[in-house]
Amino acid sequence: MPAAAFAAGVDELLAASVDATPRELAAALRSAAAVHASGRDRTVEVVWTGPPTPRLPVRLTAQALKQLIEGAHDRLIVASFAVYDIEDVALALYNAADRGVQVELILESVTGSGGKMTFEGATQLGRQTLERCQLFTWPLSRRPTVHGSAASLHAKFAVADRTCLLTTSANLTGHALGLNMELGVLITGGEAPREVVRLVDDLIAQGDLVGYTPVA
Repeated sequence: MPAAAFAAGVDELLAASVDATPRELAAALRSAAAVHASGRDRTVEVVWTGPPTPRLPVRLTAQALKQLIEGAHDRLIVASFAVYDIEDVALALYNAADRGVQVELILESVTGSGGKMTFEGATQLGRQTLERCQLFTWPLSRRPTVHGSAASLHAKFAVADRTCLLTTSANLTGHALGLNMELGVLITGGEAPREVVRLVDDLIAQGDLVGYTPVA
């Protein structure tokens, strides 16, 4: 935190604490210290697929995703709308599951999409990978509709061990990871990865994400 911003924050805290008891002031200082430490321990990197530029050093989307998957030790959640032509990602997911990581894939499905999706992207990952992963989708019965058209499962993100979060415009496709213009951020540490895991757990608990078997 810049010195000027820190000084301003201290002034605001002191002004607000004129009538506070010593215990209340100590609690406020502990909370402020925790927030500051959380921000200090968090890193945010721009993640990009597309033409390189000389001004901004960025992480490539495929590189960031591979690092996140390979770095997972306990639980890995990956969400995407489309899936195809990603042999390297499929292998990384297989290896993660093989070393004991709980791998959960949240994917759009033929039945869940109400016919908008014409093939099961999950099958592009290969039978051996799918056998080691838990598959979830958004059931059609739980989706809002407008003029007869159901909402889509369009989120694209990956989170490992509640500590590392990649959120991106890129689907799990060869074009998105290597050719298109796609933008995202890789967040390591802080509260955001934990919040996403809690969100996924809540969606599963309330029935908005359910396990499914891809249509062959």
